[in-house]
Amino acid sequence: MPVHAKLSASGSYRWIHCPGSISAEEGYPDIVSSYAKEGILAHSVAEICLLNSENPFNYVNSKNIDFSITVNMAKFIQKYIDYIQKFRNLESRILVEKVVSYSRFVPEGFGTVDCVLLNSDVIHIFDFKYGRSWVNFKHNTQLQLYALGLYQEYSKKYSCNFFYLHIVQPRISNTGYSIYTKEQILHFGEWVTEKAKNALQINAPRIPGDKTCQWCKAKKDCPEFLSFQKSKDYENPWDFFL
Repeated sequence: MPVHAKLSASGSYRWIHCPGSISAEEGYPDIVSSYAKEGILAHSVAEICLLNSENPFNYVNSKNIDFSITVNMAKFIQKYIDYIQKFRNLESRILVEKVVSYSRFVPEGFGTVDCVLLNSDVIHIFDFKYGRSWVNFKHNTQLQLYALGLYQEYSKKYSCNFFYLHIVQPRISNTGYSIYTKEQILHFGEWVTEKAKNALQINAPRIPGDKTCQWCKAKKDCPEFLSFQKSKDYENPWDFFL
């Protein structure tokens, strides 16, 4: 299995709203920013602590190649762990950094869920966002794709009647969840299947937007994005007199 899916869960907002971004990004290298590296470290420590019931403060001043684990990072990781524990009970089966496939709905689609609590009737999905860019937990397509993947893998063993989709963003105090029924998730599956078909078309249209283009690797070379940016330059009528 490749490291990243072409129709990834984390990039789903982009390919759903700009189907042409899939072909546009082909050939561009994956560049991991310093912010991403910091987030990867926070996720790694959180994984160890969740699996082994450890305290993240035990890792303060431990270093990887780029960063050391600070007291603040440990504090934010602990907030994430504490939040998960509020929903955990004796029945819960915990999965950490779980790779899920939603290929029944999206061709070759898969992604990695930060944490899952499996219960007989309810599945909790937690996405730990270490960055400061605000993420909406409502109508979040990344989390809904994870829900489809968990349904695809576990529906024969668990009833999967309800999905609680959580965003945990402790650095900016943005934490919350949305509740979906099994029927709502499967309805989303039908909808996203059509969106995936559109994104895989050779000449799929490029539809620029502020959020859509934010992390697109091709935007500097994209005529549609450049035109979109140019049109924004003249939104303020006073620009004509500057």
